[in-house]
This record gives sequence, C-alpha cells and structure tokens, in this order.
Amino acid sequence: MQPVYHLVYLVFPKPDHPKYGALDGAFASCWVKEPRIERADHTARSFLEESRWDIEKPGEVQEVTTESCPLGAEGRDHFEQANTEGMVCVLYAWPPSV
Repeated sequence: MQPVYHLVYLVFPKPDHPKYGALDGAFASCWVKEPRIERADHTARSFLEESRWDIEKPGEVQEVTTESCPLGAEGRDHFEQANTEGMVCVLYAWPPSV
C-alpha cells in the first residue's frame, strides 16, 4: 500500500485569491498519497499555489498508516479520503485582526 503523508503549512491568501482581505491566513492540513515524502510535499505545495495561497512555512510532517490512525481517530476520514482520491487539503482559516 502506498503511504499517506500528513503535511501542515502556514499559508496566506495571495492578492488574487477570491477571499483576499476577508481571510488573514490559514493552516493547510494536507493528506497526500504518494510513494515518497518529497513527492507528497510537491503535490501539496502545487495544490496550494494553484489555489492562490502563499506558503509561509511548513510545519508538521508525518507518515500516516492504518495503525497510527485507527478507526475513530481524529483525521481518519481525511486519511481514508486521501487513500481513495489521492489527496485532501483542509484549511483552518481565520479572519483579519481588527
């Protein structure tokens, strides 16, 4: 079975992003099914760039397995979706400060 990697990035909307000005930033939690971490990172970064996010810095990176993410565990649904579809990216965004 091909590995699934969970990668987290701190991202900010680019000026041409549809929610620029309405969002200040986000944590992008990407679950990517790729044979190597380098390819998973490239896939996630490409998706975020195409979605008009600037990547400030990478954060947590881990390989996820059925043993490390058992049924009922937080993120299990994203793990299963990545296994089926190849990738899922969840954004946890916040509005600008007043």
